[in-house]
Amino acid sequence: RVVQSVEEQTHYRKMKNYISLNIFILSSIAWAQINFPTPQTRQTPQTSLDFRETLESRAGRHLLLVTLLENLNQPVSEPRFKGSITYQLPSALKDDSTSVGKVPNRAPASPSCCQLEDVPSSSSTVSSRQRAGSLLLPDLLGECSSRGIMNIERGQHLRLFNNTEKQLTQTLAEILLARTSFTHLLSVTAAVRDFVNQELFKEALLIIILSRDDVGMVMPMSPEFLPTNFADTAKQMLEDQSPDTENPVVNVNWNEPPYQTFDQSEPEYNLWYFREDPEANSHHLYWHVLFNNASLDRRGEFFFYMHRQMLVRYNVERLTHGLPQIKSLTPDTWDKPIPLGYFPKLGAEIGTPYQGRPDNLVLADLTDIGLPLSLMEDWYREIEMAIKNKRVSAADGSTINLQAAGGRDEGISVLGDIIESLNSVNGQLYGSLHNIGHVFIARITDPSGRHLADTGVMNGPATSMRDPVFYRWHQFIDDIFSDYKASLPKYTEAELSFPGVKILKSQVMTNRTKNELHTLTDQGEILVPGLDFGSNRTVRVRYNRLNHQPFQFSILVSSKLAKVKAKVRIFLIPKETPDQTAPLAVEVDRFLVSLNKGNNLIRRESSQSTVSGKRQRSLLELQEALSSGNITESELSQFEGCGWPAHLLVPRGTSNGSSFSLFVMLSKLLPGDAALSADPQAVADSAFVHCGLAGRQVPDSRPMGFPFDRPVGWRVEGRSNMALTEVQIIHQDA
Repeated sequence: RVVQSVEEQTHYRKMKNYISLNIFILSSIAWAQINFPTPQTRQTPQTSLDFRETLESRAGRHLLLVTLLENLNQPVSEPRFKGSITYQLPSALKDDSTSVGKVPNRAPASPSCCQLEDVPSSSSTVSSRQRAGSLLLPDLLGECSSRGIMNIERGQHLRLFNNTEKQLTQTLAEILLARTSFTHLLSVTAAVRDFVNQELFKEALLIIILSRDDVGMVMPMSPEFLPTNFADTAKQMLEDQSPDTENPVVNVNWNEPPYQTFDQSEPEYNLWYFREDPEANSHHLYWHVLFNNASLDRRGEFFFYMHRQMLVRYNVERLTHGLPQIKSLTPDTWDKPIPLGYFPKLGAEIGTPYQGRPDNLVLADLTDIGLPLSLMEDWYREIEMAIKNKRVSAADGSTINLQAAGGRDEGISVLGDIIESLNSVNGQLYGSLHNIGHVFIARITDPSGRHLADTGVMNGPATSMRDPVFYRWHQFIDDIFSDYKASLPKYTEAELSFPGVKILKSQVMTNRTKNELHTLTDQGEILVPGLDFGSNRTVRVRYNRLNHQPFQFSILVSSKLAKVKAKVRIFLIPKETPDQTAPLAVEVDRFLVSLNKGNNLIRRESSQSTVSGKRQRSLLELQEALSSGNITESELSQFEGCGWPAHLLVPRGTSNGSSFSLFVMLSKLLPGDAALSADPQAVADSAFVHCGLAGRQVPDSRPMGFPFDRPVGWRVEGRSNMALTEVQIIHQDA
């Protein structure tokens, strides 16, 4: 091929050599360790999909994109989804040198799916490289290289809390999204897949999916939950089961050896069901992917509130087990040992397993990249000064007031963007406190880079909440938000009351038992391809988790007003909440009702909660739903993947029962409240409390967490639109 310069020739040749060597090594490792089935026993492929027919539906197009996430370490040309999809690149975007990377015994696919199209070259393409006007692979990779994409090597963990590396995911997405035709987008996306860092590609592809109207928004569950060397263990489990078992089972339990991460003598062990839950970690990942879009309504406020609720819930669980509340990782502790370490025993989807963090390590300057710990202290002081002065200084010299007005919190999103930071009004002054803190902790085992050690789980949102230090760091971040909320005026009687509306009775029912919630330890299950574990069958991965029995809220409301709308807010608060001015209020549901004059009986099922998302599907489960038509247009439009796991909606409680207050409030809508114009069905199908609505305003204009987001100096007694009911949460182990 003709290339523009000697330098570019050298660069392209290096990329070809690198990908060929990388795939050759990968194939050898896969053959030696995973032991794919022999040709006589390999999986029989299902009928190949019809490419043109698949392109005609939104679900089909979504399938073609998400399937690129399958087996990121293997060449794009390998058969996928049980052999029904093989991406065949057009000759102009193909690199024949990667053909050495064929993985043994993968089932071939019929050539009918999917022969990808040539892509017209853009005006920026050098004409001497054009082949009949088609975009060539060197041009596409050259654009990626010129914009820094190739600076992150394949097989290396992407640091998603490093703003520079995080921006590269957006940059790659922009390069690929420049092709407006779906077929052209699919071609260029498949073409770059084997050349760019796998984690960078994955994040960029998720951004692409969220950016296009002609595909869905459903995300597969994050696969980063299987333990280190799990393939060997799973293979033995499968060999011990009858070959006639259609979907054999392998178990992964974080509360039992060999995968538990703390000895039972360590109190933190008791919280395994929270920190290690696959869906909770996957929700955290996809929340960050979704809110990587700075244009989303109230983005900075979502950052504040989603993480606050995570902390509140973690503190409630600690209270249940008799543990002290989270100790904030404040600046005065940064030069002191962090007593409790964490060893994740977690395999990575890409690259080597995550590094363990021993006890008593101390944060240190990152000398290899010239990042001193003192810089975070400077950022913290500037943020605290802004809160004290009730205004922030923008990069253009203007100031923005941090204030609340008209029942709305106008400053919280500005502050949230600054602290995270994304879309900060002044990144130079306020820095990137939250994100860089994650980087310092993730690299605590090798801050100088001398040992080229892998990073810890704090490196990215798919894994970070597994480490107990995550909660200490986020408690520090949340304390800053608390300082801001305390600087706002206290809620007035007019804001808290609802004249003419009175709650006569509120209760919750579980299996016909009044004012009890029942939790239990049961098993979650997801389907994964057996080929990953040396089997020609689909495998069910089961894991222990916390769950609850279905329940129903029943609220009797009297209204002197006709056809008035109200927002119902439901929280669970432990009776022993340590600070009554900042109660540990776990939000359980929030929804809109229309009251008629007289008595109104409101019934609400636990499955209807707008806090929790739908059950997340594995990639295989999602592929099967998309290919079989077992997914509706409405489901395609939901942020499946983002939303607090439904099985974790209720705190654990104790075997003897833990006392909680069920707080119910009916609040007035604000003038012009976004709830008035929201699509009721879209709201009902959503987990908007943490994830918002796709392309719409948040259907509640009051501050997130209202009325508990500011220090509580008011009382429930005497307020007709509020009610407290004592409930018991009882945990029953099998």
